[in-house]
Amino acid sequence: MRHIRVISFFTIATAVLLLLSCEPRNSDSETSASQNEELAEDYDEEFFKQLEREVFDATELPGDAETIDRLYSDDFLSINADASYSDKQDAVEMIEAARPPVVEEIINDETRVRQFGNTAVITGRSKYVSSEGDLGTVVVRHTMIWVKEDDRWQMVGWQGTALPGEAAYGPDLDDD
Repeated sequence: MRHIRVISFFTIATAVLLLLSCEPRNSDSETSASQNEELAEDYDEEFFKQLEREVFDATELPGDAETIDRLYSDDFLSINADASYSDKQDAVEMIEAARPPVVEEIINDETRVRQFGNTAVITGRSKYVSSEGDLGTVVVRHTMIWVKEDDRWQMVGWQGTALPGEAAYGPDLDDD
């Protein structure tokens, strides 16, 4: 019984110390309020949708390696729909060489944006249209992770999961 009380005491003491060490979130002090404003400068959803569209446009034929180079962080990492990994250099080289998969058009919808200070997470669905090889048309659920550093938003992560068959197609992605 004494052992349980000691563990409970340490658990409660640790929780209290953690709470006391945290900076207050809803403080009335000027310093805390101004710091929070600087850290949580909100961008509207349209701003992030434009970034998402810019990435997709740069990936479509004929490709724009300069835009990819500008928008992708140097430590960018992608987990692709085929479960492969790629980094910024791989993406730029693929665009420059026009290597397959060659994407003629990317249509996206169901975009959701969540911002957490200097980090933003964009999720959505994207349809990749290609007439080359086995690619055909592929629909992917994607997640983009953006970080703002030095007053510039850059994508640090991408993850795409291919959706199977007819379930992948929704009314907003139909060509008609």
